[in-house]
Amino acid sequence: MFVATKIVTFAINFIAMSTKEKLIKRFIRLPKDFTWEELVRLFGILGFAIDNKGKTSGSRALFVKGNEAHTVHKPHPSNVLKRYALKQILDFLAEKGFIKIDNVNKET
Repeated sequence: MFVATKIVTFAINFIAMSTKEKLIKRFIRLPKDFTWEELVRLFGILGFAIDNKGKTSGSRALFVKGNEAHTVHKPHPSNVLKRYALKQILDFLAEKGFIKIDNVNKET
């Protein structure tokens, strides 16, 4: 029974890890259809907390981890982030060492 439980736990961790890796790889490719929910999940995977700064923040959200913070405007009316915004976020995450960019083919 112990071995079966260990195998199930390993399988769950493997699936969760590969899902996280897939999201990070998808983000690095700067897809044209990357959504706000995916971005919030990505920042969460990387250990950031979201702070939308109260009622006066409008569509701004602040992602915070320790002393590092990055402000992002929530897209509207569409839920899809603009490519330039993704590039700015990718540059921030790479510069601060949260994401390592290997030679990943980016979508065109």
